[in-house]
Amino acid sequence: GFALTMAVIYLYFRAINDGKNWFKISLLAGIVFSFLALSAELFFGVLGIVFLIYPLIFAIFKKDWQKGKFYLKISFLILFLGLVIASFQGGVVTQTIKQTFFGYSFPWDFHFLITPEYLLKGLISGEDNVFIPIFSSAVFLGWGWLIIFIVPVALHFLRKYFQLGLFLILLIFISFFIPLVVTAGFWQGSFARTNFLTTLTWNLTFGLFLGWLFFSFKNKWQRLLIIILISGVAFQGLFY
Repeated sequence: GFALTMAVIYLYFRAINDGKNWFKISLLAGIVFSFLALSAELFFGVLGIVFLIYPLIFAIFKKDWQKGKFYLKISFLILFLGLVIASFQGGVVTQTIKQTFFGYSFPWDFHFLITPEYLLKGLISGEDNVFIPIFSSAVFLGWGWLIIFIVPVALHFLRKYFQLGLFLILLIFISFFIPLVVTAGFWQGSFARTNFLTTLTWNLTFGLFLGWLFFSFKNKWQRLLIIILISGVAFQGLFY
């Protein structure tokens, strides 16, 4: 799922930055995107939401509606092709589409509800639906770096690499908050797997940010501080 997600994002940015071959690249991106529905259906859903939101926010911030419409056209093409293929290839996405639009009934139905039920309470995680309070050492140990550094990291990427930075920040926020604002009943614990995508995107983004700081600083004590931060991020995985 991680490899396919990175491949789709790469192809998406190749398409929006290639005025000649954008259609061919978008078709390939749509096919790869549909494979994501089989291996990581939650990543498929999160990425689809980002594809829809990203062009609008980009156009608003940059005041470039022509580019925004072009990006949205590519997003719709990838989503349309991906959904069409996903609806026939089997799996959870196929089941959800048939249940929602065609009235099919399955042994395990999927019912989603948007609610702030878990936003201030905590996270339901794992197949056993274990409840983790939002204000707990487990949450801070898992997401402390994100909570502390998300603002400077976001500002850095939006200032220096706005096009890619905006996409990555949206991907981090949406994948993190979806399990807190959308309930999925019996499947709530599995639904929290979207946080795996948060971890992947955040670690990639935070690592690039720390690397930029390391090479920007000339003072050895400043560089030592960055090395300590990098070590802290690495050791976090041993305890979480």
